[in-house]
Amino acid sequence: MKTRRTFILILLVIAACVLSWHYLPKPSSEPAEQPSEQPLASRTKQPAPSPATDRQSQMKEAGESTNNQSKDLGIKFLPSGEIDWKHEEEKRRRATEEGLSEWRTPIVFYGKVIDENTNSVAGAHVDFDCNDTSPSGTSFYHTETDSSGLFSIRDIRGKLLGVTVSKAGYYTPRQKNFEYGDRYARFFADAANPLVFRLKKKGAAEPLVHVQAPMGGPKGFQVAKDGTAVEVSLATGKVVPPGQGDLRVQCWTDDQGTSRGKKYDWKCQITVPNGGIVQYDEEFPFQAPLAGYQPSSEIDVPANLETGWSRSAKRNYFLKLANGNYARMNFEMVAGGDHFFQLESFLNPSGASNLEFDPQIAINP
Repeated sequence: MKTRRTFILILLVIAACVLSWHYLPKPSSEPAEQPSEQPLASRTKQPAPSPATDRQSQMKEAGESTNNQSKDLGIKFLPSGEIDWKHEEEKRRRATEEGLSEWRTPIVFYGKVIDENTNSVAGAHVDFDCNDTSPSGTSFYHTETDSSGLFSIRDIRGKLLGVTVSKAGYYTPRQKNFEYGDRYARFFADAANPLVFRLKKKGAAEPLVHVQAPMGGPKGFQVAKDGTAVEVSLATGKVVPPGQGDLRVQCWTDDQGTSRGKKYDWKCQITVPNGGIVQYDEEFPFQAPLAGYQPSSEIDVPANLETGWSRSAKRNYFLKLANGNYARMNFEMVAGGDHFFQLESFLNPSGASNLEFDPQIAINP
């Protein structure tokens, strides 16, 4: 009996051990989670953002970034990151109005017309062309001078006023332009000091030898860059052998190795062998001076010229030739490209200093 109770006790112990092993937690093959060093609040699980919220966030960030990059451009953005088109349209409208306001500037102009002897010219025609906001962009007006040579225009609006005066029997001067719409250099008329326009009465023209291109305008001649001279006869308009020309032209151009658009040194010398040359800026150069001539004239254009540098230069000259004849010439040197000079000349073969030109009696070389 005792032996039986002992056997039953051993079976109960074994059964208890088996049950304990079965219900114990199984060991994990994954590494144990390390404790976070962040505060508990930061480890609280946050809800995932919705697609709409995420899009707004992205647009806002993009808008802020674009705003920062576009401050210099003056572009305005909405909080959503989109461009404020209403603001941009209003800004364009204001800019357009500000631009158009210059073309609507009130214009008043006072002028006076005189002749070469400062006498008032009555009955002269005055034509105006005004850049404005009309459909064609330009409006035209006309008036005439009174007995004192005075004229005026008012009660019109625009930006730029062009004024041309003319009269039969007189040479017409170049048109003059006056800026009204420019905020920094605006022209202001003064009734007490009218602008003067000078007409020159046509005189007795003499037959002049007119050198020009076959189709009109200045005639071109190639010239070397190393100072090699080219001589031209103003009686024939052709290149002639050294020592036989009325005009000698030389040029020195140092443009080798210079990239396009860069400055370089160049100069040109115009000589009248055994004669003289003098520059003029008159609008009606019809009477050559009898004195004041120099053997040559030089156009010097250094590369270090701060303002006004150009590869070409224009000059107007009176000439006194070796044989005593007088001439006038429009001259241009082009020290680039094909490297040439061009001229249009008027020579009086009679020896008189009168250089007034009439194409009806011109002498073609």
